[in-house]
Amino acid sequence: MRRGVKLPEAPALDCAAAHGTQPSRPQAAGISELVREHQSVKDLGVLLPLILLIAGFYFLVLRPARARQQSFVKVQSELAPGARVMIASGIFGDIVSVGDDTIELRVAANTVITVKRQAVAQVIPAEGPETETSTDD
Repeated sequence: MRRGVKLPEAPALDCAAAHGTQPSRPQAAGISELVREHQSVKDLGVLLPLILLIAGFYFLVLRPARARQQSFVKVQSELAPGARVMIASGIFGDIVSVGDDTIELRVAANTVITVKRQAVAQVIPAEGPETETSTDD
């Protein structure tokens, strides 16, 4: 067992007392304000990545999802008998009747199929004479 020599504790040094000057109250208040300002900057440094992560999530996930939802609602509102549509599998047809959950789609002269409303990918605009283009050379 080693026995150490116990040293007396050194008194705490107070520079202001050693030099005979005491900090004035305005200086002490200014220092505490600087400490508080530094702490708020540190807090902002901790919160800034979280804020950027939330903003990125909003712009990369939530806004596009909302746009897709709005376009889906627009397509669903345009479903009416006689409209030409394309379903998600790529089949084109004319709507014969519209139900709550299903539509009847004429894909050929005597062929009518029943599909879910949600399967409609897009409504094809009716072509008029002014929208047709010719490729005559």
